Amino acid sequence: MTIHPTGIHAPSGAGLDPDAQVMDTVLLPGYVLSTIGVCEDTRHRLALAADLPGWLLTSPESMVPSERYLRLWELVEHETQDPAIAVRTALEYTPGQLGIIDYLLLTAPTLGAGLALTDRFMDACSTNREFRAVADADPDGVTTVYTGLARGEGRGSELAMHTGLCGMIVKMRTATGQHVVPVDVRLRQRAPKSRAELTALAELFGTPRIDFGAATNRVTFRNTDLALPLLRADPVLNRILVQQAEMTAPPRITTWSDRLQQELTSMLIDGAVTIDAVARRLLTGRRTLQRRLAEEGTSWRYELEKARRQQVLDQPLGLTQAERARRLGYSDPRSLRRAQQRWTDVS
Repeated sequence: MTIHPTGIHAPSGAGLDPDAQVMDTVLLPGYVLSTIGVCEDTRHRLALAADLPGWLLTSPESMVPSERYLRLWELVEHETQDPAIAVRTALEYTPGQLGIIDYLLLTAPTLGAGLALTDRFMDACSTNREFRAVADADPDGVTTVYTGLARGEGRGSELAMHTGLCGMIVKMRTATGQHVVPVDVRLRQRAPKSRAELTALAELFGTPRIDFGAATNRVTFRNTDLALPLLRADPVLNRILVQQAEMTAPPRITTWSDRLQQELTSMLIDGAVTIDAVARRLLTGRRTLQRRLAEEGTSWRYELEKARRQQVLDQPLGLTQAERARRLGYSDPRSLRRAQQRWTDVS
């Protein structure tokens, strides 16, 4: 991968595994729901319709299938009846709301160096988002940012790209304190039928010269703009963030069984646990929880036994068998011994 003078990486040409499931940070749908200007009940209804349960939206480290994020955008536009809703949400964007991918850019020395880190670590935000910035060798030339979705078509993908591209512009302006305006904007989508949508795009990009129906989404900037220093540049913090991003394991989608195990770990300390009590903690009902677990090929009983087995391994050595049984919610020591025998047989 060649490093260009502005600090931007050229495309590596690496493709996406066709069998890999693409995903987005849950911070993306969370941000959308918090900025569309609807009441809490409507947000809750839209989230459930997009298969985004409440516990998931409050878990900032979680990843969700990208199709849910795109579906949410379709539901949001239908609910608000606002064809420019994605651009309007971008205007509400405060850099830092998407976690480490934002701070890697904000703490870089220049805008170009920040975009290089965005290119390098985009997977921390989305494995469905393609982001490549390619620069001319001439410092007085231009840099073109190519971006798009690896998978996803239709209106949901258009709206997701609107807020992604427009949010990038907002972040660049906030980071530099300058009104950075691209010299060229080309979008894959057809020209909008809505004048409101077209006007909102033109106003945010700062230019009415937007070409629609392009082969790829691409936004071109002057290299002199990308050489601008950033207001919050912090080389020490930036190095720490890069190291953290390098050491972070590849993200994976957080499942219902994952979340159930987290809750059981804390609840088993107090003894007996019921499926109804756990369902309330997960902001759902017993039947919904059972159905979700079945969809993942597991069950409440299996997950409870799994959590109990782990708790046995983690308990202090000095406990009596009766105390161990009580802590794990078994009726008596014999029930615990039978469970341990089952675990041994399975092993």
